[in-house]
Amino acid sequence: MKNPDRATVSRLVDLPNIGKTIANDLQLIGIDHPRKLIGKDPFNLYRELCTTSGKMHDPCVIDVFISAVHFMEGGKPLPWWSFTDERKKHMAYSISPISVEDCESIIDIFNYYVENSFAAYPENKLPYQAFDMFLQMSNGFPTGTIKDQNGKIVGFGMLRTHNLMPAFSQTAEATYFIHPNFTGKGLGRMLLDYLEKGAVEKGITNILASISSLNPHSIKFHQKNGFTECGRFRKVGKKKGRQFDTVWMQKML
Repeated sequence: MKNPDRATVSRLVDLPNIGKTIANDLQLIGIDHPRKLIGKDPFNLYRELCTTSGKMHDPCVIDVFISAVHFMEGGKPLPWWSFTDERKKHMAYSISPISVEDCESIIDIFNYYVENSFAAYPENKLPYQAFDMFLQMSNGFPTGTIKDQNGKIVGFGMLRTHNLMPAFSQTAEATYFIHPNFTGKGLGRMLLDYLEKGAVEKGITNILASISSLNPHSIKFHQKNGFTECGRFRKVGKKKGRQFDTVWMQKML
Protein backbone atom coordinates (compact mmCIF):
# COMPACT_ATOMS: atom_id res chain seq x y z
CA MET A 1 0.00 0.00 0.00
CA LYS A 2 1.44 3.35 -1.04
CA ASN A 3 2.07 5.68 1.89
CA PRO A 4 3.62 8.95 0.68
CA ASP A 5 4.42 12.01 2.76
CA ARG A 6 1.23 14.10 2.68
CA ALA A 7 3.21 17.30 3.08
CA THR A 8 5.26 16.79 -0.08
CA VAL A 9 3.32 14.42 -2.34
CA SER A 10 2.53 16.19 -5.61
CA ARG A 11 1.25 13.45 -7.92
CA LEU A 12 -2.17 11.86 -7.69
CA VAL A 13 -0.81 8.48 -8.80
CA ASP A 14 1.36 8.39 -5.67
CA LEU A 15 -1.71 8.27 -3.41
CA PRO A 16 -3.11 4.99 -2.05
CA ASN A 17 -5.44 3.25 -4.54
CA ILE A 18 -4.92 5.90 -7.24
CA GLY A 19 -3.75 4.67 -10.63
CA LYS A 20 -3.52 6.44 -13.97
CA THR A 21 -7.21 5.97 -14.83
CA ILE A 22 -8.53 7.43 -11.56
CA ALA A 23 -5.92 10.19 -11.70
CA ASN A 24 -7.20 11.14 -15.15
CA ASP A 25 -10.78 11.08 -13.84
CA LEU A 26 -9.85 13.44 -11.01
CA GLN A 27 -8.02 15.78 -13.38
CA LEU A 28 -11.12 15.85 -15.57
CA ILE A 29 -13.03 17.48 -12.69
CA GLY A 30 -10.29 19.89 -11.70
CA ILE A 31 -8.43 17.85 -9.07
CA ASP A 32 -4.86 18.01 -10.38
CA HIS A 33 -2.97 17.95 -7.08
CA PRO A 34 -3.40 15.78 -3.96
CA ARG A 35 -3.92 18.83 -1.75
CA LYS A 36 -7.07 19.69 -3.70
CA LEU A 37 -8.71 16.56 -2.25
CA ILE A 38 -8.69 18.02 1.26
CA GLY A 39 -12.19 19.06 2.33
CA LYS A 40 -13.84 17.51 -0.73
CA ASP A 41 -16.90 15.29 -0.57
CA PRO A 42 -16.11 12.02 -2.40
CA PHE A 43 -19.76 11.59 -3.34
CA ASN A 44 -19.89 15.00 -4.93
CA LEU A 45 -16.67 14.24 -6.79
CA TYR A 46 -18.30 11.10 -8.15
CA ARG A 47 -21.45 12.94 -9.23
CA GLU A 48 -19.35 15.63 -10.89
CA LEU A 49 -17.30 12.97 -12.70
CA CYS A 50 -20.42 11.27 -14.05
CA THR A 51 -21.86 14.62 -15.18
CA THR A 52 -18.64 15.86 -16.77
CA SER A 53 -17.81 12.59 -18.53
CA GLY A 54 -21.40 12.03 -19.63
CA LYS A 55 -21.53 8.47 -18.33
CA MET A 56 -22.16 6.55 -15.13
CA HIS A 57 -19.06 5.14 -13.47
CA ASP A 58 -18.79 2.09 -11.25
CA PRO A 59 -19.84 3.10 -7.70
CA CYS A 60 -16.60 1.54 -6.47
CA VAL A 61 -14.93 4.69 -7.79
CA ILE A 62 -16.54 6.39 -4.78
CA ASP A 63 -14.66 3.99 -2.49
CA VAL A 64 -11.40 5.05 -4.11
CA PHE A 65 -12.28 8.72 -3.77
CA ILE A 66 -13.17 8.21 -0.09
CA SER A 67 -9.84 6.48 0.51
CA ALA A 68 -7.90 9.30 -1.14
CA VAL A 69 -9.69 12.08 0.76
CA HIS A 70 -9.38 10.07 3.98
CA PHE A 71 -5.62 9.78 3.48
CA MET A 72 -5.04 13.42 2.56
CA GLU A 73 -7.02 14.51 5.62
CA GLY A 74 -4.73 12.55 7.91
CA GLY A 75 -6.12 9.01 7.83
CA LYS A 76 -4.18 5.79 7.47
CA PRO A 77 -3.56 4.40 3.98
CA LEU A 78 -6.20 1.68 3.56
CA PRO A 79 -7.36 -0.43 0.60
CA TRP A 80 -10.32 1.06 -1.22
CA TRP A 81 -12.65 -1.79 -0.26
CA SER A 82 -12.28 -0.75 3.38
CA PHE A 83 -14.65 2.12 2.54
CA THR A 84 -17.32 0.13 0.69
CA ASP A 85 -19.61 -0.14 3.73
CA GLU A 86 -19.35 3.62 4.31
CA ARG A 87 -20.35 4.26 0.71
CA LYS A 88 -23.32 1.90 0.89
CA LYS A 89 -24.56 3.42 4.14
CA HIS A 90 -24.23 6.93 2.77
CA MET A 91 -26.11 6.10 -0.40
CA ALA A 92 -28.99 4.78 1.71
CA TYR A 93 -29.90 8.38 2.59
CA SER A 94 -31.66 10.99 0.47
CA ILE A 95 -32.24 14.73 0.78
CA SER A 96 -35.35 16.63 -0.22
CA PRO A 97 -36.64 20.16 0.53
CA ILE A 98 -38.34 20.69 3.88
CA SER A 99 -42.12 20.30 3.76
CA VAL A 100 -44.91 20.94 6.26
CA GLU A 101 -45.15 17.17 6.86
CA ASP A 102 -41.67 17.30 8.40
CA CYS A 103 -42.76 19.53 11.27
CA GLU A 104 -42.69 17.21 14.27
CA SER A 105 -39.53 15.34 13.29
CA ILE A 106 -37.61 18.57 12.73
CA ILE A 107 -38.75 20.19 15.97
CA ASP A 108 -37.98 16.99 17.90
CA ILE A 109 -34.42 16.95 16.54
CA PHE A 110 -33.97 20.65 17.28
CA ASN A 111 -35.33 20.27 20.80
CA TYR A 112 -32.85 17.49 21.55
CA TYR A 113 -30.05 20.00 21.01
CA VAL A 114 -31.94 22.67 22.97
CA GLU A 115 -32.01 20.39 26.00
CA ASN A 116 -28.66 18.63 25.67
CA SER A 117 -26.17 21.02 24.10
CA PHE A 118 -25.11 24.54 23.27
CA ALA A 119 -25.65 23.93 19.56
CA ALA A 120 -29.16 25.42 19.74
CA TYR A 121 -29.46 28.70 21.61
CA PRO A 122 -32.95 28.52 23.24
CA GLU A 123 -33.10 27.63 26.92
CA ASN A 124 -36.39 25.72 26.60
CA LYS A 125 -37.94 23.33 24.11
CA LEU A 126 -39.89 24.85 21.23
CA PRO A 127 -43.53 23.93 20.56
CA TYR A 128 -44.39 22.39 17.21
CA GLN A 129 -45.94 25.71 16.21
CA ALA A 130 -42.40 27.11 16.01
CA PHE A 131 -41.97 25.17 12.79
CA ASP A 132 -43.76 28.02 10.99
CA MET A 133 -40.93 30.30 12.10
CA PHE A 134 -38.39 27.94 10.48
CA LEU A 135 -40.35 28.04 7.23
CA GLN A 136 -40.55 31.84 7.29
CA MET A 137 -36.85 32.24 8.05
CA SER A 138 -35.84 29.99 5.16
CA ASN A 139 -38.43 31.18 2.65
CA GLY A 140 -36.78 31.48 -0.76
CA PHE A 141 -33.59 29.74 0.38
CA PRO A 142 -32.39 26.14 0.01
CA THR A 143 -33.66 23.74 2.70
CA GLY A 144 -33.28 20.01 3.15
CA THR A 145 -34.30 17.03 5.22
CA ILE A 146 -32.22 13.86 5.24
CA LYS A 147 -34.23 10.64 5.23
CA ASP A 148 -33.07 7.07 5.58
CA GLN A 149 -34.23 4.23 3.35
CA ASN A 150 -37.36 3.84 5.54
CA GLY A 151 -38.35 7.49 5.16
CA LYS A 152 -37.32 8.45 8.71
CA ILE A 153 -36.03 12.02 9.02
CA VAL A 154 -32.54 11.91 10.52
CA GLY A 155 -31.47 15.50 9.98
CA PHE A 156 -32.41 18.86 8.52
CA GLY A 157 -30.80 22.07 7.40
CA MET A 158 -31.59 25.43 5.86
CA LEU A 159 -30.14 28.68 4.70
CA ARG A 160 -31.73 31.97 5.69
CA THR A 161 -31.17 35.64 5.09
CA HIS A 162 -28.24 37.30 6.85
CA ASN A 163 -29.53 40.81 6.38
CA LEU A 164 -32.77 41.97 4.75
CA MET A 165 -31.02 44.83 2.92
CA PRO A 166 -30.60 44.07 -0.81
CA ALA A 167 -26.87 44.81 -0.46
CA PHE A 168 -26.52 41.50 1.42
CA SER A 169 -28.54 39.32 -0.96
CA GLN A 170 -25.47 37.25 -1.84
CA THR A 171 -24.94 36.17 1.77
CA ALA A 172 -26.87 33.59 3.79
CA GLU A 173 -26.65 32.03 7.25
CA ALA A 174 -26.70 28.26 7.68
CA THR A 175 -28.43 26.05 10.23
CA TYR A 176 -28.33 22.25 10.35
CA PHE A 177 -28.88 19.51 12.92
CA ILE A 178 -28.44 15.74 12.68
CA HIS A 179 -30.40 13.28 14.83
CA PRO A 180 -28.05 12.25 17.69
CA ASN A 181 -28.28 8.57 16.69
CA PHE A 182 -27.00 9.36 13.19
CA THR A 183 -24.03 11.63 13.81
CA GLY A 184 -20.56 10.57 12.65
CA LYS A 185 -21.88 9.09 9.40
CA GLY A 186 -20.98 11.99 7.12
CA LEU A 187 -24.57 13.24 6.96
CA GLY A 188 -23.68 16.75 8.11
CA ARG A 189 -21.24 17.09 5.28
CA MET A 190 -23.76 15.61 2.86
CA LEU A 191 -26.36 18.15 3.96
CA LEU A 192 -23.93 21.06 3.80
CA ASP A 193 -22.93 20.12 0.25
CA TYR A 194 -26.61 19.98 -0.72
CA LEU A 195 -27.24 23.47 0.71
CA GLU A 196 -24.11 24.87 -0.91
CA LYS A 197 -25.20 23.58 -4.31
CA GLY A 198 -28.58 25.25 -3.85
CA ALA A 199 -26.85 28.44 -2.72
CA VAL A 200 -24.71 28.62 -5.85
CA GLU A 201 -27.80 28.16 -8.00
CA LYS A 202 -29.39 31.17 -6.26
CA GLY A 203 -26.31 33.34 -6.70
CA ILE A 204 -25.26 33.19 -3.05
CA THR A 205 -21.49 33.62 -2.70
CA ASN A 206 -21.04 33.60 1.08
CA ILE A 207 -22.35 31.32 3.80
CA LEU A 208 -22.05 32.31 7.45
CA ALA A 209 -22.47 30.19 10.57
CA SER A 210 -23.01 31.52 14.10
CA ILE A 211 -21.63 28.99 16.61
CA SER A 212 -21.44 28.95 20.39
CA SER A 213 -17.89 28.89 21.71
CA LEU A 214 -19.13 26.05 23.96
CA ASN A 215 -19.75 23.92 20.87
CA PRO A 216 -16.23 22.91 19.75
CA HIS A 217 -17.48 19.98 17.64
CA SER A 218 -19.38 22.37 15.38
CA ILE A 219 -16.38 24.68 15.09
CA LYS A 220 -14.21 21.73 14.08
CA PHE A 221 -16.84 20.52 11.60
CA HIS A 222 -16.94 23.90 9.88
CA GLN A 223 -13.16 24.22 9.81
CA LYS A 224 -12.90 20.82 8.18
CA ASN A 225 -15.46 21.82 5.57
CA GLY A 226 -13.87 25.02 4.34
CA PHE A 227 -15.09 27.62 6.84
CA THR A 228 -12.78 30.07 8.57
CA GLU A 229 -13.42 32.15 11.66
CA CYS A 230 -14.18 35.72 10.59
CA GLY A 231 -15.32 37.27 13.85
CA ARG A 232 -16.22 36.68 17.48
CA PHE A 233 -18.56 38.45 19.87
CA ARG A 234 -17.33 37.78 23.37
CA LYS A 235 -19.63 36.77 26.23
CA VAL A 236 -22.77 37.88 24.40
CA GLY A 237 -24.75 34.71 25.15
CA LYS A 238 -25.74 32.84 28.28
CA LYS A 239 -27.37 29.43 28.55
CA LYS A 240 -27.69 27.07 31.51
CA GLY A 241 -25.86 29.66 33.58
CA ARG A 242 -22.79 29.64 31.33
CA GLN A 243 -21.66 32.59 29.25
CA PHE A 244 -20.41 31.99 25.73
CA ASP A 245 -19.03 33.81 22.71
CA THR A 246 -20.69 33.63 19.32
CA VAL A 247 -18.08 32.50 16.82
CA TRP A 248 -18.82 33.61 13.28
CA MET A 249 -17.44 31.42 10.52
CA GLN A 250 -17.54 32.08 6.81
CA LYS A 251 -17.20 30.08 3.62
CA MET A 252 -16.90 31.77 0.25
CA LEU A 253 -18.42 29.72 -2.56
